[in-house]
Amino acid sequence: MDDGDSVMTGDENVPPQEIKDSVEALMRHSENHRAEGESLFDWSSICEELEVAVNGHDSTDAGRRSGAVLTSAAEKGHLQYQCLDDCFANTTLGDIEGLNLPGAYGKRPFGDVWTAWKAASIFIRKELTVPQKIRLFKDRAVSLDVEALTRVLKLAYSVCTDWTEFLCTTSTISKHEAIDGNCIIDFYKPAFSDLKKDLADDSRAAKKPKQGPTGFAAPETALLMEKDGPKGGLITKVVTSFSTLRDTLMEWTTFGTWIIVFPMENKGKIEIFQEIVKIVKDHVEDGGHVVTAWTPITATNMAKWTSMVKLWKTLDWIFVKLGGNQVITTASCSLVNDKVFVEAGSPEGTSQFYNAYLGVAAAKQLYCAICKKATKFQLPTLEQSSRTTTRRRGGMWEKDANLERP
Repeated sequence: MDDGDSVMTGDENVPPQEIKDSVEALMRHSENHRAEGESLFDWSSICEELEVAVNGHDSTDAGRRSGAVLTSAAEKGHLQYQCLDDCFANTTLGDIEGLNLPGAYGKRPFGDVWTAWKAASIFIRKELTVPQKIRLFKDRAVSLDVEALTRVLKLAYSVCTDWTEFLCTTSTISKHEAIDGNCIIDFYKPAFSDLKKDLADDSRAAKKPKQGPTGFAAPETALLMEKDGPKGGLITKVVTSFSTLRDTLMEWTTFGTWIIVFPMENKGKIEIFQEIVKIVKDHVEDGGHVVTAWTPITATNMAKWTSMVKLWKTLDWIFVKLGGNQVITTASCSLVNDKVFVEAGSPEGTSQFYNAYLGVAAAKQLYCAICKKATKFQLPTLEQSSRTTTRRRGGMWEKDANLERP
């Protein structure tokens, strides 16, 4: 090597100063990326508060206090509870929905929830023959089943007012004592959750769907769509913050469907998100529909975008919990080792990643992707843009231009 004038790297002679400059540039880029990551807002605490507010409980010791703790058969909700009105006196096993009982077994008394559950857990099994089920029943076998308990609880809900009260006013089951040496809580928790969901779905199905236009809360690329005004039942509003989203949803109380593209922000206040959740809750209770999507990802917004994912997932989960089948979430992606994997056709992947196009076509493409994911709601279709009014010119196509149209 001659006086350090050059450094051999593969097949080329690279000047030392160029290598030094490249290393410094990489270090600056790494430092800028690290600083950007450190400045991003942590949404974890807001997500946790929202989950606790919606659930009515959390997984901490303090959160468990709101769940039912059942240690005695005298307590409502205990599987061996007997009400003073003896509501199950005329109820039989045959009254349990979806349970195929042979012959006179359907006339056997219901007893209490525990007794009925043990019987239902045997006769609900599909892999056993009828003689095998009868033998297990006569032997008083205990083979507990979550789905069987869900069906028994649903019957108890419709027959006994005490059970109706308990199931309507209790958010979750925290503890249940063992019965005859059998662990109950691992079956009771999922069965209770499934029943609550079924009851909510039944209630929503009985509601008349809310009529009205469709609102599209969209990113800034939809500015021209907003200026165009209502088109075919679709009203667009540019929403770039959650406070603006809250105000917009408050103005859309007469709309039948809301299409919400979650915006990106540098920070947020829990009060704003609590208000949004309440507004959405009122909307779905009135029979309205909600479709959610995430702001499309680009090279420019990737760091901020990934920091928002936890919040967006939490809002999606809350909206579905509140609205069930009245809510459609369109996002379909995952983060693995700081890499984003997006399902082909998902709205969050519709933007050009590099040199993102910010025109109205980007917003229309985003809307069309959302429609593909939410076909069940039959969202309004976008009207075709008018053709250009510029007349054809001559040149090599002059001959065609002069041809008369058929």
